[in-house]
Formats: sequence, structure tokens, C-alpha cells
Amino acid sequence: SIDYQEEIKSDPDLCKSYLTLGNIYFEMKDTILSSKMYDKSLFYCKKTGDKYTLSSIYNNIGIIKAAQKKSIESKKMFSEAKKIREDLKANVYSAKLELNSVDECIANKDFDKAKNILDKIKPIFEKNKSLINLSNTYKGYITVFSYLNKPDSSFYYSKKLNLLDIDINNKIVSKQTAELETKYQTAKKEQEIAQKNNQIIIASIAALSFLLIGFLLYKNQKTKNQQQKQESVLKEALLKIEAENQLQEQRLGISKELHDNIGSQLTFVISAIDTLKQNYPSTNEKIDNQLENINSFTKNTITELRDTVWVMNTKEIDSNALKERLLENIERAKMSHQNINFKVTIDDFEIDNSSIALNLFRTIQEAVNNALKYAKAAEIEITITEKNNQINAIVSDNGLGFDLETIKKGNGLKNMKKRIQTINGSFAIESQINTGTKISVMIPKNI
Repeated sequence: SIDYQEEIKSDPDLCKSYLTLGNIYFEMKDTILSSKMYDKSLFYCKKTGDKYTLSSIYNNIGIIKAAQKKSIESKKMFSEAKKIREDLKANVYSAKLELNSVDECIANKDFDKAKNILDKIKPIFEKNKSLINLSNTYKGYITVFSYLNKPDSSFYYSKKLNLLDIDINNKIVSKQTAELETKYQTAKKEQEIAQKNNQIIIASIAALSFLLIGFLLYKNQKTKNQQQKQESVLKEALLKIEAENQLQEQRLGISKELHDNIGSQLTFVISAIDTLKQNYPSTNEKIDNQLENINSFTKNTITELRDTVWVMNTKEIDSNALKERLLENIERAKMSHQNINFKVTIDDFEIDNSSIALNLFRTIQEAVNNALKYAKAAEIEITITEKNNQINAIVSDNGLGFDLETIKKGNGLKNMKKRIQTINGSFAIESQINTGTKISVMIPKNI
């Protein structure tokens, strides 16, 4: 398409086409090629004066610069995009740009500024019913209030986010159901028209031979059979969607109970420990250490609870979401293991079974934790690939290793193996002293 547009020198089309190609490379995580495409789009958009597209380019370049930690350049790009969209009076677009700058503020630990931006843009998204942007705004509030040590506010927006996600899921399911119903009614009308045509044909050729009449009767019966077959397929599809909807509602109900009840109780425990330490300082080192251990254990439990709720709330988990969640865990691990290098490679795939997704995630998490605790490794590598409807996951390190014949296997290894076996997968471990350890998992995408 671009080759043809270059040939006919269609500058307005090139402005938009290069932006689209840049977005594709960006989704493929190729920031070098995406930046080149954005630069070409910028040239043609300036040439044609397409301000709407120009603002999108500045915004996307700003996101890339922010990800590259180029704060000054990213702020400049966001500022240019904001200026254009304010000129166009596009409030939602401006607010979305402001939302992009919240991550920048959080990264710089400027939480008060991040909160002020969120307070400014939230009414805009609420007024325009921009649900996806409002969901990201609530997520921003949860992060900011967590850093500001305001658990009540963080919990408040967690509840709002949960309700909003339920609303979004319901809208998606309603839309899919309506589309299927429309297809069903259309097919039904087409078949009714076909039947009427057949009746007209039969009436008009009543004088023909019995052989021709028999042929027409056969054709009419075949049409009815096709209609019944189509109706059956559509009804089955509608029933499947309804069943999936009910299952998703059950998942959301369970995850809500986990989050609202257990999550709030664990948050209360952390708050109570902090209050106890501040108001009743102890000179007993053992008591202080025990309180700190309880605090750390409770925080880890909250993190694992959130991971479980995330899996249950997600109908289909793709590789990007799984990778993002693993990277969050790795970032937390880096805080206490700064000398370890992590390598993460994950293919593109989707998992539509929450049990498979949760057990795979927990097994990888446990394998990484074991490597951090015992291996004394300089490098930990995580690789997840998908082939022939099967997911293969490998967690390896270059640490101390151990002798498989003499080592006493703890609950961690037993739990990992048991998790994989419950989802019809296979679990294997390889290790030698001073050469490292490799844990391999193979599971089907569907149980």
C-alpha cells in the first residue's frame, strides 16, 4: 500500500499509513523500526497539516522515549501532542496524554504530582464514559496510594476497578451476544425468503412432469435441512456464550470475595503491625524481627492473592500479560538480588483456561524463588514457547546446583511437580554440582 502511495505521491495517505506501520512495529516490541516509521509519518503529516494524526505520532514517540528513560525528550513529545489536541479541543485525547505522564511521575517518585494529574483527568473520562481509560486511571490511583501508604484509598479504588472491569466484561459479552443474535435472525430471514421462492417456483411449474416436481421437493427438503443445521449451530454458539458468561461471573464473584475480604484483612494486619511498631517501640530484638517477618510474609501473601485474582478475572491470558506479570515479580526480586541478571523470552500464545494459567505462573514463580534462595547464581533465564498446542517452559540458572541422587526434595519441588501433574503436564529437573539447575515443564493448552 505504501509503495503505491509513494508512487502516486499521496502525502495524506502516507501520513496515516506510516503511522499505522509504526504502531505495528511498536506492538511487535521493535522500537527502532517503529521510531523510523513515526519519523516518516511526521514528515508527511507536517507537510499536509494533519493535526489529528500528528498529535498521535507525538504521543507514540513520547511513549517510546519514556520507556527508554529519556525523560526530557518524552516530556517534549507529550507536550507537543497535548498542545495540538488542546487546540483541537479534544478533551479525552488530552486527558489520555496526561494519563501517559502518570507512569513517568511514578517512576520519578513524584506521587503527589501523579495524584494531581489523576484527579484532573478522572472527571473527563467519567463524563465521556471512556471505560478503558477510566480503568487505567483507577490502576494509577491504586499504585499512587500504595506508595503514599494510604491503604484505605488504595482499597477504595481497587473495589471501583473491580466493579468497572465487571461492567466492561458485561458490555463485551452483551455485544457478542447481540452480534450472534443478528446473524441468527439474518440467516433465518434468508431461509424464509428461500422457502417463499421455492413455493413460487413450484406453483409456476405445476404442469411439468413428476420427475421435475420430485427434484424440486428434494431441493426444498435439502434447504430445510441446511436451515435446521444453521439454526442448531447458532443456538449452540449462544448457549456456549451464555455458559462462559455464567462461569466468568462465578470467577468474578470468587475473586471479589478473595480481594474484598481476605485482601482487606491482610491489609489490616500490615497496618496494625506498623501502628504497633510506631506506638509501642520495643527494645527486644527478637520481637522486632518477628514483627518484621510477619509484615513481610503478609505483604507476600497479598502479592500472591493479587496474582490469583488476576488469573481468575482474566478470561483469556495471552503471553504478553503473563510476561508482564512475571516481570513484575522479577522487578521485586531485583530489589534484594541486584547482582543477578534475568533473561526472559516468551513466545506469542493464549491460554483460555484459568487453572492452566495459574499453575504455570505459580510453578515458574516457585522455580525462580528457589534459584534466588539457594543457587547463588549470576544469571537466571526464563523461556516459554508454544508449539503444536503445547506450552514448554524452562527456568535455568548457572548457580551451585546439586546432586539429584542425594538431595532431599523439599515441599517446593514437590508442589511444583504436583501442580503440573494436575493439569496433565510433565515436570523434569536437571542439576549438577557447580553447573546450575534447569527445570522443564510441558503442558497442554487445554485440559
